[in-house]
Amino acid sequence: MKQRSQRQRDRAAGLPAGRLTIARWALRWESLWPALWPAVLALGAFLVAALSDLLPVLPGWLHAALLAGFAAALAFGAWKAHADYRAPDALAARRRLEQDSGLAHRPLTAVSDTLTGGRTAPETAALWRAHQESARHQLKHLRLRLPRAGLAARDPVALRALVVLLLVITGIGAGGQAPQRVLRALQPDLSGLGGGAPARLDVWITPPAYTGMAPAFLGAEGPKVEALSVPSGSLVMAQVNGGRGVPSLFVGSAESPFLEIDPGTFRIESKLEEGDSLAVKQSGRELGRWPLQVLADLAPVVSFSRPPTETHQSVLRLDYGARDDYGIAGVKAVIRRLDGASGPAGMEKIELALPPPHPSPKHGGAASFHDLTSHPWAGIPVEIVLEARDSPGQIGRGEVLAIIMPERDFRHPVALAVIEQRRHLTLLPNDRLAVMRALNRIAGNPAAYDDDVVVALALHIAGRRLVNDPRPETVADVQSLLWDTALRIEEGELAILAQRLRDAQQALQNALNGDAGDEEIDRLMDQLQQLMNQYLEALLQEAERNAAEAREQGLTPNEVMPVERQDLQRMLDRARELAEVGAREAARDLLARLQELLENLRAALEDGGGDQASQQAMQMMRDLDSLTERQQQLLERSFRQSQQMPPEGGFDTQSDATQQEMLRRELGDIMRRFGEITGDIPAPLGRGERAMRDAVGALEEGEPAAAVDPQSRALNELRQGAQAMLEKLLQQMGENGQDGAGIDRYGRLDDPLGRDERGMGLMDTGDVRIPEEADVQRARQILDELRRRMGEPDRPRSERDYIERLLPRF
Repeated sequence: MKQRSQRQRDRAAGLPAGRLTIARWALRWESLWPALWPAVLALGAFLVAALSDLLPVLPGWLHAALLAGFAAALAFGAWKAHADYRAPDALAARRRLEQDSGLAHRPLTAVSDTLTGGRTAPETAALWRAHQESARHQLKHLRLRLPRAGLAARDPVALRALVVLLLVITGIGAGGQAPQRVLRALQPDLSGLGGGAPARLDVWITPPAYTGMAPAFLGAEGPKVEALSVPSGSLVMAQVNGGRGVPSLFVGSAESPFLEIDPGTFRIESKLEEGDSLAVKQSGRELGRWPLQVLADLAPVVSFSRPPTETHQSVLRLDYGARDDYGIAGVKAVIRRLDGASGPAGMEKIELALPPPHPSPKHGGAASFHDLTSHPWAGIPVEIVLEARDSPGQIGRGEVLAIIMPERDFRHPVALAVIEQRRHLTLLPNDRLAVMRALNRIAGNPAAYDDDVVVALALHIAGRRLVNDPRPETVADVQSLLWDTALRIEEGELAILAQRLRDAQQALQNALNGDAGDEEIDRLMDQLQQLMNQYLEALLQEAERNAAEAREQGLTPNEVMPVERQDLQRMLDRARELAEVGAREAARDLLARLQELLENLRAALEDGGGDQASQQAMQMMRDLDSLTERQQQLLERSFRQSQQMPPEGGFDTQSDATQQEMLRRELGDIMRRFGEITGDIPAPLGRGERAMRDAVGALEEGEPAAAVDPQSRALNELRQGAQAMLEKLLQQMGENGQDGAGIDRYGRLDDPLGRDERGMGLMDTGDVRIPEEADVQRARQILDELRRRMGEPDRPRSERDYIERLLPRF
């Protein structure tokens, strides 16, 4: 009642009620905070111990005792604060405001006070009013200072600073695991009481082998990440040693109990397919918890990098690109008839296995060649689609394309007639009688196929089987026989060798794509080498028999052969070496290039090595390349001489001067020939010729050092001139409407075999990544070391399992 009347007098006297309220709250804080300090100190010490994760590693009884001590200290501090706290009244608030403002004679009290004696005396009343007016004037300068905790007197050694510093350090160290650490600190493991051991948790997460990811080990708290990202299908294996009760594994909300494998030892294995958290609990106590993100395995994506094409030998070329989050396990092309009809004996589709993508199974591409000319569907409309499969078995399909299945271009009229009847059986398999009669008519004119008894016998057998054997598979057998007969009529044994060579190439590619052993690959390499030699020998004999057209162009049979046999042999030997050291991807690339060369080799021989304009352009580029190489050698010799002490009488450089003059004249001849074809001579060639003339003069005077500079300029101009020649040839052929014949879209001369002219299939031009010798040697050393470690029984089982998964990838 007294306090209320005092507040009323304050308001009536016009005192600053807002500042008085703030002053009262400041006094309350200054009284409460020192009283609460012991309780806050106990709470801070507990948080430091909890965030540092110190308590869970202590014995359970000690953990519980410390928790009880922290709780007792906190309770005692709270009771002490309540006992010591004194709430400030209004008069104390006035006094605090007066002291902070530096006012003397308590003006706040004077303004709100009343005169008790001498009220009737005019002099006394006037003096009192003057006193109150002076007090009101002092109220204009009121101010309130910040509250003062006064902890320095209670904490002279600054424990408060140490607690704050430790809280900051342990809080940063705990990071996102701070709530879990505090929760573990509040849950002492009392399972050790009564003879039991404290619980210990170990967790391993092993991603599927096809992901190539290493296993992850999780301790009692796991990594400091927002979410533990693992591929779908990963195997989690958790083990708990000690504790009381059977633990449980929680993946999201799904609970799975552990199995007791030994007394006091529990284990569980489970696949992670979904869930947002991973936790292990035992008897209501959480031993560990991790946020979880299960990454779904996406289906692979595959598409044609360019439309299917047909080579000179009617071989189907397929180029594709594919990607997958963890890697492509297999790619194939599926072919079906466009009209939906099935083949003989219910054949509905053709499946072509394609090489795996490179440079990486996750993202890459490949090219493959498939000879389907012998298939009954050759020459009819079909649809083709790519299918990519990843290790879990998911299938990704590309766009469906409609194409005409490549067919062989037969020129012999009898072979053409036989193939026509073969196609008739594909379209109308039940019209056997008409096909038999047509085959008999063909066989009845033996002079048309050079009285070949084998051909006549094959035609009669094919017709008889169609009529006398009604089984559906008879049609397929007869079509195979008719194909071999047409090949014999058309080309004799060479066509059969070509087919065997393609089969051997495909078998070797399949072995490199799969898990074939080294012995199997060596056997297939030997078989391919034998068939390649037989094929090249037969091909060369045919080229010599049909060299009339080449001789008309002034070429000898040896010049018609676009590639040397020893070059092909070196490619095959290099592929064998790469396969032996485990670089199978590079071996596949090199074999694909070899297969492309062999596929186009015969076409190049048939057309005499390319059209005349392309041959002339290629010959000029070869001559310029040879000239550039010899100029480089001459420059190196001049440079070496310039670094030596001249002998008595000076250097004898007359032979070098003669050679330099010969190079200059050869360059003049190339310039003349190029000018006749294009009507223009690149300027760099002219500058190179003048630089060569300066070099000749220096060498004739016996000054090799003076010849280095003009020879360097000549070499540089030759290289620039080669590029200018290519660009000019490209422009010339474009103006003549040749559609780039002889020069590819990158401004390089086309080789008749489809090779880069700079490398002729044997140099590293960037399109095939072949390891260097040092890479091969290093790969062999790594492979040997892995095999050695794999055979050591004292190595940990986990390490040997990892090496076992690594070796097939290697």
